[in-house]
Amino acid sequence: MQGISRADEKAVRGFLNGNRAPETDGERKRADLELFRERVRRLPVCREKSFPVRMWEQAAFVHPVSWAMQIVFLVLAVWMVGYWGGELAVMGISAMVPLFAVVGGFELSKTVFYHMWELERSCRYDTRKIAAMKLFLFGLCDMAALAFFSLLVYGEGGDFVQICMLVLVPFNLSAGMYLFVMERFPVRSGNVFLAGLGCVMSGGQTVFWSQWKREAVGIDGPGSGVILAVSLLFLAGMAVRFCREKNREDEILWNLD
Repeated sequence: MQGISRADEKAVRGFLNGNRAPETDGERKRADLELFRERVRRLPVCREKSFPVRMWEQAAFVHPVSWAMQIVFLVLAVWMVGYWGGELAVMGISAMVPLFAVVGGFELSKTVFYHMWELERSCRYDTRKIAAMKLFLFGLCDMAALAFFSLLVYGEGGDFVQICMLVLVPFNLSAGMYLFVMERFPVRSGNVFLAGLGCVMSGGQTVFWSQWKREAVGIDGPGSGVILAVSLLFLAGMAVRFCREKNREDEILWNLD
């Protein structure tokens, strides 16, 4: 087959160079983009799920060991009341509260200590949303557990002051400290750090209880209420700080190396 002459090539090149893309219809382009966005919003993966559904799905991702540990603490509290009873059982429950609070820290630490925010940024829920959902989920479970511990302490002769200072305040301070540690020290061995901190706070609570029984620490009803309110503010502040830090990390550019 005879090749194309140079003149024909020049003519074809000139014809192609003379072609221009048609002018875009602005109104039609905007309408098409809006239709595209509407179709995307209707996709199952983009639909907003109800709050109970999101909580249920998030609970499914919590490790079964975490749920089992919380149940073990509740059973252990009942055993203390049945086997020891009285002030000794109250002291055991009080010392156990900081260790109970660390269970939620273990779950929250998964995205903190292993730096998973870049991966979760490509998922349906980013790190900040996952942390907030886990905080709310464990908060509900912890409230039920604290109510259970409080009833046990009350059944062993504890009053409002003892419930505040031996159950509620230790939990608030411990949970707030765990959030602070996870936000400030995101190291790989963070779970060991949290467990060690929980043991220290549990020992500190035991020392506080012994000093209180010797009447070295005097706290009345109004004073315990103020301390409880301050501990709640501390916990809330640490939770807000923790979620804000996760929001900042989500804005970090992806590593494209």
